[in-house]
Amino acid sequence: DLGSMGNMILAAIFFGFLGIFATLNVMTAARHHVAGAPKPFYEVFLNAMIRFPTAVFTALVLGIVVFTGLLALIIPGVVFYVFGCCSLPAIALTDRRIFASLIESYELVRGHWWQVFALQFMLFATLLVISLPLILVDAFLMPSLLVKIPIYLFINALEIVITLVNVMMFYNLLAIRAHRAAGL
Repeated sequence: DLGSMGNMILAAIFFGFLGIFATLNVMTAARHHVAGAPKPFYEVFLNAMIRFPTAVFTALVLGIVVFTGLLALIIPGVVFYVFGCCSLPAIALTDRRIFASLIESYELVRGHWWQVFALQFMLFATLLVISLPLILVDAFLMPSLLVKIPIYLFINALEIVITLVNVMMFYNLLAIRAHRAAGL
């Protein structure tokens, strides 16, 4: 019915925002820890809060472009997604703004599109295999809110793992670009 569909959409939006915010926190903490200058929790939290609107707007812009591309012929949406998959790490790890993060993502992925596509495909296939049974339980059994929340938190945790893999890919692509620039 319409009420449960609305609740599902609101839950997806809430957990999507929660995922972006948690990802920004984890990436910011990791960024400072790897640099040898760990920050206290409140500084990491405030840093993530400052970058949160940029990350949400970037995800919205990329989502609209990908969705439009998917509606067009599916393939353009996939291409846009792969070229934009490094935009959130660019925001959190290199302090880029909205369109600068999308351009940075495009420049990093260009020349490695098939490898990035294969990684993204494997990540989403894994997410689908793990989360589909949970979503089906939610859809067909209509469990209580106390059961729904852990299901969506678990799925969101899987999405954060995917984001962390994308962070590793982002750093790898940065290293490849640095080696090429150095002529190695």
